[in-house]
Amino acid sequence: MVKHYEVFAALGDPTRQGIVDLLTRRERTVSELAGEFAISLPGTLKHLRVLQSVGVVSRTKTGRTVTVRLEPEPLGAAEDYLRRTRTFWTHQLDNLADRFADSKPKELR
Repeated sequence: MVKHYEVFAALGDPTRQGIVDLLTRRERTVSELAGEFAISLPGTLKHLRVLQSVGVVSRTKTGRTVTVRLEPEPLGAAEDYLRRTRTFWTHQLDNLADRFADSKPKELR
Protein backbone atom coordinates (compact mmCIF):
# COMPACT_ATOMS: atom_id res chain seq x y z
CA MET A 1 0.00 0.00 0.00
CA VAL A 2 1.34 3.40 -0.99
CA LYS A 3 1.68 5.95 1.79
CA HIS A 4 0.40 9.50 1.46
CA TYR A 5 3.92 10.89 1.86
CA GLU A 6 5.04 8.86 -1.16
CA VAL A 7 2.27 10.47 -3.21
CA PHE A 8 3.32 13.92 -1.97
CA ALA A 9 6.96 13.16 -2.85
CA ALA A 10 5.94 12.11 -6.36
CA LEU A 11 3.90 15.29 -6.77
CA GLY A 12 6.77 17.44 -5.49
CA ASP A 13 8.07 17.97 -9.01
CA PRO A 14 6.42 20.69 -11.16
CA THR A 15 6.51 18.52 -14.29
CA ARG A 16 4.73 15.67 -12.53
CA GLN A 17 2.18 18.15 -11.18
CA GLY A 18 1.62 19.32 -14.75
CA ILE A 19 1.17 15.76 -15.97
CA VAL A 20 -1.43 15.09 -13.27
CA ASP A 21 -3.19 18.35 -14.13
CA LEU A 22 -3.41 17.38 -17.81
CA LEU A 23 -4.68 13.92 -16.92
CA THR A 24 -7.50 15.35 -14.80
CA ARG A 25 -9.10 16.46 -18.05
CA ARG A 26 -8.68 13.24 -20.05
CA GLU A 27 -6.42 10.30 -20.78
CA ARG A 28 -3.38 11.13 -22.90
CA THR A 29 -0.78 9.23 -24.85
CA VAL A 30 2.83 9.36 -23.72
CA SER A 31 3.65 11.29 -26.90
CA GLU A 32 0.95 13.88 -26.14
CA LEU A 33 2.31 14.34 -22.64
CA ALA A 34 5.89 14.62 -23.90
CA GLY A 35 4.78 17.33 -26.32
CA GLU A 36 3.38 19.44 -23.48
CA PHE A 37 6.68 19.87 -21.63
CA ALA A 38 10.16 21.09 -22.53
CA ILE A 39 11.68 17.69 -21.81
CA SER A 40 12.56 14.67 -23.90
CA LEU A 41 10.44 11.56 -24.34
CA PRO A 42 12.80 9.59 -22.03
CA GLY A 43 12.45 12.38 -19.46
CA THR A 44 8.66 12.17 -19.71
CA LEU A 45 8.84 8.40 -19.27
CA LYS A 46 10.95 8.86 -16.13
CA HIS A 47 8.31 11.16 -14.63
CA LEU A 48 5.57 8.71 -15.56
CA ARG A 49 7.45 5.85 -13.88
CA VAL A 50 7.60 7.87 -10.65
CA LEU A 51 3.86 8.60 -10.80
CA GLN A 52 3.09 4.99 -11.68
CA SER A 53 5.24 3.67 -8.82
CA VAL A 54 2.92 5.37 -6.32
CA GLY A 55 -0.23 4.43 -8.23
CA VAL A 56 -1.18 7.93 -9.34
CA VAL A 57 -1.22 6.93 -13.03
CA SER A 58 -1.59 3.73 -14.99
CA ARG A 59 -0.50 2.97 -18.52
CA THR A 60 -2.03 0.71 -21.16
CA LYS A 61 -0.46 -0.24 -24.45
CA THR A 62 -2.44 -0.80 -27.64
CA GLY A 63 -0.14 -1.61 -30.50
CA ARG A 64 2.59 1.03 -30.35
CA THR A 65 0.47 3.59 -28.49
CA VAL A 66 0.80 3.91 -24.72
CA THR A 67 -2.10 5.68 -23.03
CA VAL A 68 -1.81 7.16 -19.56
CA ARG A 69 -4.72 7.66 -17.19
CA LEU A 70 -5.07 9.16 -13.76
CA GLU A 71 -5.88 6.81 -10.89
CA PRO A 72 -7.88 8.72 -8.27
CA GLU A 73 -7.46 6.42 -5.25
CA PRO A 74 -3.94 7.47 -4.18
CA LEU A 75 -4.81 11.13 -4.66
CA GLY A 76 -7.97 10.63 -2.59
CA ALA A 77 -5.97 9.02 0.22
CA ALA A 78 -3.54 11.96 0.20
CA GLU A 79 -6.46 14.39 0.25
CA ASP A 80 -8.00 12.54 3.22
CA TYR A 81 -4.70 12.88 5.08
CA LEU A 82 -4.59 16.62 4.38
CA ARG A 83 -8.19 17.02 5.53
CA ARG A 84 -7.47 15.22 8.83
CA THR A 85 -4.30 17.22 9.37
CA ARG A 86 -6.02 20.51 8.57
CA THR A 87 -8.82 19.71 11.02
CA PHE A 88 -6.35 18.83 13.76
CA TRP A 89 -4.25 21.98 13.31
CA THR A 90 -7.26 24.25 12.95
CA HIS A 91 -8.55 22.94 16.27
CA GLN A 92 -5.12 23.36 17.91
CA LEU A 93 -4.72 26.92 16.64
CA ASP A 94 -8.25 27.82 17.74
CA ASN A 95 -7.44 26.57 21.24
CA LEU A 96 -4.23 28.59 21.27
CA ALA A 97 -6.08 31.72 20.15
CA ASP A 98 -8.65 31.19 22.91
CA ARG A 99 -5.89 30.90 25.51
CA PHE A 100 -4.28 34.13 24.34
CA ALA A 101 -7.65 35.88 24.39
CA ASP A 102 -8.25 34.65 27.94
CA SER A 103 -4.80 35.84 29.08
CA LYS A 104 -5.16 39.43 27.83
CA PRO A 105 -5.77 42.08 30.45
CA LYS A 106 -9.45 43.01 30.61
CA GLU A 107 -8.83 46.51 29.28
CA LEU A 108 -7.37 45.04 26.03
CA ARG A 109 -10.17 42.53 25.37
